[in-house]
Amino acid sequence: AVIGGAAAAAVAAASLGVWRYSSSGSATANSIAVLPFENLSGDTSKQYLSDGLAAELRATLSRNPLLRVVGQASSNKFRDQSEDSRGIGRQLNVASLLDGNVLVAGNMIRIAVELVEASSGFSRWSQKFERPMDNVLSLQDDIAKAVDTALSARLTSPASESQARSGGTKNVAAFDTYLRGKDLFDSQKDEASDRGSLAAFTEAVQLDPNYAAARAARSRALAVIANEYAQAADRRPLYNQAVDEARRAVSAAPLFADAYAALGYGLFYGKLDIIAADGPYEKARQYGGGSADVLGLYAIYRARRRQFDRAVPAIARAATLDPVNPTVFKNRGRISFAAGDYEGAIAGARRALDLNPDIGAGHGDIGNAFLLQGKTAEAAAEFAKEKLQLLSIPGRAFVALRDGNEADAKRAFDELVQSQGDNGLYQQAQVLAQWNKVEAALDVLDKCVEEQDSGLVYLLSDPFLAPVQNQARFKLLLRRLHFV
Repeated sequence: AVIGGAAAAAVAAASLGVWRYSSSGSATANSIAVLPFENLSGDTSKQYLSDGLAAELRATLSRNPLLRVVGQASSNKFRDQSEDSRGIGRQLNVASLLDGNVLVAGNMIRIAVELVEASSGFSRWSQKFERPMDNVLSLQDDIAKAVDTALSARLTSPASESQARSGGTKNVAAFDTYLRGKDLFDSQKDEASDRGSLAAFTEAVQLDPNYAAARAARSRALAVIANEYAQAADRRPLYNQAVDEARRAVSAAPLFADAYAALGYGLFYGKLDIIAADGPYEKARQYGGGSADVLGLYAIYRARRRQFDRAVPAIARAATLDPVNPTVFKNRGRISFAAGDYEGAIAGARRALDLNPDIGAGHGDIGNAFLLQGKTAEAAAEFAKEKLQLLSIPGRAFVALRDGNEADAKRAFDELVQSQGDNGLYQQAQVLAQWNKVEAALDVLDKCVEEQDSGLVYLLSDPFLAPVQNQARFKLLLRRLHFV
């Protein structure tokens, strides 16, 4: 059966009108998880399309304030669906699951979707949507409207406002290229995948210069490359491009949360413009309160400014929306650390490692918390497990200093300088501060400003800089960066 528009959606809704009131259990009736769609095309190269369509549907539904939509990371944990609907619903705390599959045959695309009551496993609604590939964008809108109506939570925004909120495109080729880029970016594999995503987002923008979602994604890719792979000389122009791209995204879609989140990220981490980032982050929270990713970025920003009254509720909401997303819990632990709650920091990092044993910085975060609790041996054991050298090497230096072993501390510090170069300037300052080499630490922090080292975002909330925090030069640095 092919759904042709609003009339068909209304027919589907009529058969589902009682569903909203018949759900049982602790999950709210309008809570839903969109599971990864199965690729039936027999071509693994088309997996990006089925994943991307599910992600776009999830994003569309999350913009409806009447729905609570579980985030992508938690939903994707159940890609293989080894658990039944009750187990998935219980872990995600949702009343319903939306499952589906995608078949591409020639120029036609068929998407079959099914709405399942999580507590019972009963199918409450299923429908097939079929269109030529050229109409895939209207197809995705029809599915979203049908699901919204089925949940008695109608999308009422006019088309112009919907475009401003979604950052979408009417160009099918641009949409397809954007999905390819998003698949690479979300994989978080390595530098090659991140640079591949940047190339795809760039192509999508060239195909549709007003495609705000592609511009926001391109901004984030530029910022990640600047932060993780670029040397100091290349970092500044990359961040400049990231900020410019995010501004264009905001201009193209002034109600699109991801555009504001990208702009806040670029201004905060790239430009070190703490005050300028405030407005975009607040707009991101305002328009993206249903997105765990947006809330996580907002919460970290507020924590870095020690605004815990805003950070804590935001990260708690993110954890509700994406309850098995390891990054959410890593961020939750880091917010606890910034607040001086080291038990909470350890709990957050351990939960992140439980969900993903390979997540970067987890052991290093635990080591830092143990160290500040005076548990040096436990900290050393965690630093030994950490693969991220910008955490493990300073960690070894911290442990050596606590043990009074200056020779080992010097060896670790020298390794940090030689292996990380200017990318480890902020970490050098941390070690020097812990070594009570106050003037040397302040000199390195000044160099961090010159090189736009994004580590400076930790400046106000970093206990490892405690030995220099009462110095006039440090207070001047806080004012210079508008932390105070």
